[in-house]
Amino acid sequence: MMPTQPRAFMALYLATLLLQVAAGLLNSWVALRSLALGTGDFLIGSLMAVNALGLVLGAFTGYWLIARIGHVRAYSLASAIAVSATLGHDFSTWLPFWLLLRFVVGLALMTLYMVLESWINEQVEPSSRGRVLAWYLTASFLGLIGGQLGLGLGGGASRALLDLVAIAFALCLVPVAFTRRPLPQLVAPRQDPAPWRFVRRVPQALLTIVVTGLLSGAFHGLAPVYASQQGLDARMVGLFMASCLAAGLLAQFPLGLLSDRLPRPRLIRLFGGVLAIACLPLLWTPSPPPCCWAAAFSSA
Repeated sequence: MMPTQPRAFMALYLATLLLQVAAGLLNSWVALRSLALGTGDFLIGSLMAVNALGLVLGAFTGYWLIARIGHVRAYSLASAIAVSATLGHDFSTWLPFWLLLRFVVGLALMTLYMVLESWINEQVEPSSRGRVLAWYLTASFLGLIGGQLGLGLGGGASRALLDLVAIAFALCLVPVAFTRRPLPQLVAPRQDPAPWRFVRRVPQALLTIVVTGLLSGAFHGLAPVYASQQGLDARMVGLFMASCLAAGLLAQFPLGLLSDRLPRPRLIRLFGGVLAIACLPLLWTPSPPPCCWAAAFSSA
């Protein structure tokens, strides 16, 4: 069997890019809008934490939906819910209502991610899996970068940006409708394996994933707040976030090559130490913008 070329999944890559534009821009919009409304840092963090909780529980509800109605219907349903919950932010600024909306968006996002990633993983041969997933991650990072650059289009926390998020969520349906890839096979409902089984088998990997999730959640939720408190306007906040994500994108391929040649546990410990050192300049506030950008770029 011939290896599947990455271009065969171009429609799914485009859907991923649009989805990440919406997800990244919405996170930053919520953070900046909350800051403009005078919300405290703890409550802003709570909004991001509830969204992450929705992502976690969405792994279970997403699997149930896919098993019950299929990949494409689950994807369409999740996209419609994401659009509705996004526009719901404009009806009220009541914090409990926003907490509910953030949770619903997390549930919908995880279902969308599960459909796209399982669709790709099911139909790619092992011999080309690395290249196909590398392009998937590239599309994901480019979408996140594009979403952050969009902050400068509408003043940071304007209604126009919320509309742009909803449009991106809706448009991620279009590439899936036009893809020529065969539909994924239906999955059968089954009992979920005990989580402790994975903890016993791969403790270091799971610990690394947990710490990485903590760092990623804090970055995407509170980095726009931090940049705004350093005196950056909305456009500069977007550039600040985009530069961090660009650094992460540039690091993907070199780290991939290193991980094939050096022991991965050693690399994890090495770059964990490098990350801690690179973040130290961010502790001194207020910091000059060039210092903030350099530290954020090197830590990302």
